[in-house]
Amino acid sequence: MGIWQPKTPACRSGALAKFHLGKGGEAPRCIPRGEEETIAIYSLNIRSVGRSTHAARTAGAHIRYITRPDAQAEIMAERMPAGRNAARRWLDRQERADRKNARVLTKIMVALPRELHPLQRAKLVRAFAERITQGRAPWFAAIHQHGKDVGNPHAHLVVRDRDPETGQRVARLSDRGACERVRRLWEQACNEALRRAARPERVDRRSHRAKGLQGPPEQHRGTFQRPPSMTESRKPRGTLPSLALSR
Repeated sequence: MGIWQPKTPACRSGALAKFHLGKGGEAPRCIPRGEEETIAIYSLNIRSVGRSTHAARTAGAHIRYITRPDAQAEIMAERMPAGRNAARRWLDRQERADRKNARVLTKIMVALPRELHPLQRAKLVRAFAERITQGRAPWFAAIHQHGKDVGNPHAHLVVRDRDPETGQRVARLSDRGACERVRRLWEQACNEALRRAARPERVDRRSHRAKGLQGPPEQHRGTFQRPPSMTESRKPRGTLPSLALSR
């Protein structure tokens, strides 16, 4: 027995219907169950924290926020302290040593596929972080997928783009085209994880317009809380644009 799938852009993106007439009343097309394309949520938001564009110790305050106790965060880190307080102190020291116009860190928030189980999501975050940093720059991640976030799994990733040995940038997140590169890397990492888990779903980083879809895109809501300590005293300049894209 098949499933009726309309000949519309929304249908081609994975939406299914038992019965739908095509444009001009044309006959619907039958797609056998299991052969239809299914789409997992894609959402990525990327911003930077600069020494001249943000209040002092904003980077450390972000660590405190994403590791707050009520978030029940799963924490992992490479080439920097993994402890909540130790990571904050480390970032504060790094910030003080930076030049006045330096980018202290880049923060990335991604929606994690609900189709994966918690351990698979953790492996996905680690693989993505190591891919962005080329296994050289420090990063810190907090995964929120328990308690009130069971149905809204997401991860906060902090990247300090400095090779600890050479002091050179390796992720190059301030370069032209960095946003699109990060979006592409997340899409690739997600789809590889879904494929390894034998899941049929895939994510698609393209905009609604690029997909040929009509109507506004869905929004990944996440948490609406914002700590007072992270209020920016000045509007950031040179900040990477915020990307909140979903299926």
